Amino acid sequence: MRCYSCGQPSKLAQVSIPPDSDEYAVYSAVINKAVAKRKAKFAVIDGRTVFYENIAKAQYTCQPIMKPLTQEMLQNLIRKNGERYRLSESLKLNVQYVLLGNQAAPRTYPASAIFSLSKVWFNDKKDVALVYFKVNCGSLCGEGNLILLSRGNRGWEIREECRLWIS
Repeated sequence: MRCYSCGQPSKLAQVSIPPDSDEYAVYSAVINKAVAKRKAKFAVIDGRTVFYENIAKAQYTCQPIMKPLTQEMLQNLIRKNGERYRLSESLKLNVQYVLLGNQAAPRTYPASAIFSLSKVWFNDKKDVALVYFKVNCGSLCGEGNLILLSRGNRGWEIREECRLWIS
């Protein structure tokens, strides 16, 4: 679908691209780890994917730390995140959760943070994944991380994390 006035792709069309089950498995692994780390009993998740505009600097900050990370992987992640999409309730989490913006729900939730994720980049074999993960825990509380995962016998597992920003 295109905008009638400018001819550019419509934002609504961009939001409707559904993620696949592999992406939801990656999201579930990342959020389950974050929930366990915070000892949370409930998760609040942004209902649309997000992306960090300055991700290109990760080649300088993260590549030395995340040995398997390559410039090509970062460029593919950037390209894949040119559009946002809406998440569905397909996450397999160890706690109850709500996706913001996807339903009429109360404005207060029993959680101390809002989790946000980018689209996931996969290698050709789909056994390595790269995703941006943001935690917002208040007006001056939050962090953004680049997370590298690999698929093993027990599903997706986090191999490396690199903090891109913190407040």
